[in-house]
Amino acid sequence: MPRFPLACAISKSLIATAILCVSSLSALSADRVPTETSALSNQPPARCASETSGSVAKEQKGADGIACEPSAKAAEDRAYLLATASPGDTMMRQGPEIAIGRLNPEFVERLASAVREARDQGLPSAGVSSAYRPPGFGVGGFADKFNSLHAYGLAVDMSGIGEPGSKETKLWHAIAAKHGVICPYGPDNRKEWNHCQATGVKKVSSDNPLRDTITAQGPRLLDEMFKVGNSVIDELTKAISVAFGVTKPEQTAASRPAPVREAAERTSTRVRRGQLQQTARTGRRLASKAVAVANLDARHAEKSRRKGSDDAKPRGQRKLQAASAETRQGSARRRSRSASTDSSDKAG
Repeated sequence: MPRFPLACAISKSLIATAILCVSSLSALSADRVPTETSALSNQPPARCASETSGSVAKEQKGADGIACEPSAKAAEDRAYLLATASPGDTMMRQGPEIAIGRLNPEFVERLASAVREARDQGLPSAGVSSAYRPPGFGVGGFADKFNSLHAYGLAVDMSGIGEPGSKETKLWHAIAAKHGVICPYGPDNRKEWNHCQATGVKKVSSDNPLRDTITAQGPRLLDEMFKVGNSVIDELTKAISVAFGVTKPEQTAASRPAPVREAAERTSTRVRRGQLQQTARTGRRLASKAVAVANLDARHAEKSRRKGSDDAKPRGQRKLQAASAETRQGSARRRSRSASTDSSDKAG
């Protein structure tokens, strides 16, 4: 066969082989795509911890850290706080959604109600600037960052409420109190005037059960942190009372454990007894001083009366009285001498 026709035949054979290979690969890819798509569509959707088993729930909560809302109202309140927030550094470091999403649901409801009213009453920029923050950030006034309520989703810092001591800040504190949001340091505190929280407890002690619900990086399981957090949140009426600062001491004492309450009562009794004794001693001293002063005044008045009476007598009368006194004294001396003489005569 001539060389040229042979070359043409080989070229056509190679081209046909290449086309066949491409077609085979395309068919194979087409066969695999539906399989992969089907596998993805069969993956179960992410669900809340209350709907999943323990290990799966922990994995999902550890990944996103967003609260599962119990109702549409709760979801709406959380979305409102997110929409009205002015995120600060710690919110931006973890993402505003995470920072707001890890706030306790009961606290979210009260806080959202307070922010809504504040914006309606003349504080149009009121919002959260710092919400949840993990101890690992190293932010806050406590040396031990696990002491902070921010680490348990129970505290926020506010913005848009004015400066310390301003009428805007005082307005916010009054509105917050109406909704059971406690701002424990008061409107005049120059460092913590904008700090508000869900409970009257200012510091999470080392033996508090809340400590076991978090790590330095965040909550171990969000729902568990919320559950334990609810135990330190007062019911709304008492929270409002605490926020306004009108809780009676005996009510606070009644909520303490029995040994603590009994010790407090004993101490209170000793203090009251000591105060009563001190008051009695002071009363006796004052009474004695009053009697002494009264006696001095009486003697002084008598002397003044006598002196005034003598000064009021005529001069001649005073002379006669003096002469009469001298006469009486002379008579007394004569009688004395006479008696002495008689005695001598009898003796002789």
